[in-house]
Amino acid sequence: DLESNTDKDICDSAAASNPFITATWGSRDGSTFKKANTLSYALASPKSIYDAWNAGGAAINLISIVPNDLIIVDIKNGNRFALVKIKTVTDDGTLTNNDYTFFEYKLAQK
Repeated sequence: DLESNTDKDICDSAAASNPFITATWGSRDGSTFKKANTLSYALASPKSIYDAWNAGGAAINLISIVPNDLIIVDIKNGNRFALVKIKTVTDDGTLTNNDYTFFEYKLAQK
């Protein structure tokens, strides 16, 4: 965890490491989040991501994630957006500490 907080758009913020399946994301650089599960990841364009952000209600600082969620991230709260598709949330048990979230994203660039 040697990176500066200004470089941490997304951070694991789960209250407890087990079960990791209750994953929660936060940010240390001011990024905010909205769920956008009605958006099509395959068809998402910069315009549809911006439109979904504007129609998505209030932005939040902490967001619970589960597989197949679509999350829009306002990167550094600077009106630069990414659509993140949560693919898996893996808790490998209590004996090892190799829990992880696998995701892919589309950056909405103008």
